[in-house]
Amino acid sequence: MRESCRWNAIGWERHALDITSLPKVELHCHYDGIVDPAMLRALCAAGEPFPVPADDLEAALPVRGLDDFMRWFAVADVGSMDLRPFVPVLQAHVDRLRAQNVQYAEIYTSIPRGSPDTAEGMRRFAESVREREAGETQIEFVIQIGRGGAPERLQAKVEEATALHAAGLVVGIAIAGPEQDHPIRPHTRAMRFAHDAGVPIEIHAGEWCGAESVWDALEYGYPSRVGHGVAIFEDEALVRRFRDEQIHIEMCPSSNVATGSVERLSDHPIRRAFDMGLNVGVNTDDPGAFMCSMDSEYRLLVDEFGFTAEELDVLRRNALGARFQPTLRVPIDGVD
Repeated sequence: MRESCRWNAIGWERHALDITSLPKVELHCHYDGIVDPAMLRALCAAGEPFPVPADDLEAALPVRGLDDFMRWFAVADVGSMDLRPFVPVLQAHVDRLRAQNVQYAEIYTSIPRGSPDTAEGMRRFAESVREREAGETQIEFVIQIGRGGAPERLQAKVEEATALHAAGLVVGIAIAGPEQDHPIRPHTRAMRFAHDAGVPIEIHAGEWCGAESVWDALEYGYPSRVGHGVAIFEDEALVRRFRDEQIHIEMCPSSNVATGSVERLSDHPIRRAFDMGLNVGVNTDDPGAFMCSMDSEYRLLVDEFGFTAEELDVLRRNALGARFQPTLRVPIDGVD
């Protein structure tokens, strides 16, 4: 009876957690996956229309599989080479992050187009978004580059991203996109170029392919962080490497369930990763597509996996330690 009461008390304590007040850090969120119908309607009412009608985006929800996600993205995509339509979206997103006590966030964005000077385009974009920080959250940008295409294409994009990093406009590079038939190995030269230039690298791996995709990323991509990584647990040697080297894993539970990377939420390895001492954090990935937020991901970890406030703070500290921007310009809980 005492044991039952103890567990009931613990369950009540978890349920009563004020999730919103907990400080948070997010490292894995794509700028072109943020928009949602409520945001678009609010922007339109404020005189900031987005090129996609809210009703069209709403008709593409919910996402319940990879095909659904591709259809959602086909609707939401407004030509991602031009960042200007996304400025009000990201400004609204920063407001939401502040409301959730997200103190530091890295957002994956494309190399800007629509301006004769790429660096100036990136500078204006970043300044427009960061004006909403209000001294409460720090926003940094990571250039996302798709895996697909010829090595020469990726090399050119990596060189552009490296120049933006050298100019202090972005903090790193993320290699994203479908893993199937798009290994990192053919792009070793480009990845070595970025690595030798001191550019931090993240690679999405082990999301829709197995452990071999993660090995490929580690061996040929020089990542200090891996996105998703749900397939890591297929290989004990791979688990040991992540544990021994403390390579950070950006896990995205709601995203992985929505796209079918894991079949059920109960199958997600985030609890297992944490208990094994792996360096793991939690993220939204595409909050508009997957109808989630950092608050909802925290609540999911509490309700479904039994995370305590102290354990959630370990996730936050893991992510903060894996950030690509070493300099902090806003107060962060637990950092002097």
